[in-house]
Amino acid sequence: MQLQFFIPWDLLFILARAALGVLALWGLKRFAQSVLLSPEPSGPASIGRAFGILILGEALGAFSVASLGVVVESVGQFSTWELIKYSLITAFCFAATFSAGFVAARTAEDTRKMNLKIFLVVGFLPHAALTLFLFMGSGFGSWALWSFFPLVILGGVLQIRSANKSLKPT
Repeated sequence: MQLQFFIPWDLLFILARAALGVLALWGLKRFAQSVLLSPEPSGPASIGRAFGILILGEALGAFSVASLGVVVESVGQFSTWELIKYSLITAFCFAATFSAGFVAARTAEDTRKMNLKIFLVVGFLPHAALTLFLFMGSGFGSWALWSFFPLVILGGVLQIRSANKSLKPT
């Protein structure tokens, strides 16, 4: 008599996707910590870090939502899952664009405003490409796409003001 084991491949796939989603969130958290807690870089390096936080924040955020969505969809049919999924991806896009503006203006040199202006112009291109891909067939894309400019400016202004307060003598 031969023993047969039943391996639920669907369950293994679901658990693997959930683990990848959690790993993506952890990696995004570690990258954000290394960018925000490290010493202030030079002007060009801060623009590179801003691109990293923008692209990784949007891509890994959307991947983690999609990966954890596999678990949610396997549990049962939720009629509001599409709304929740696109809302979470939009929140990741908002957080990534705000953080990118903050990081672009975080420099050791006095190039904060110039970096912010350069990132506003050049950073919109990868943001637009990612947004159009992530929100294909959804009405949320316009929210994430056109919020880029105000959120980057808000993050940059917050960084510039906090840097100016720390430079003033008390």
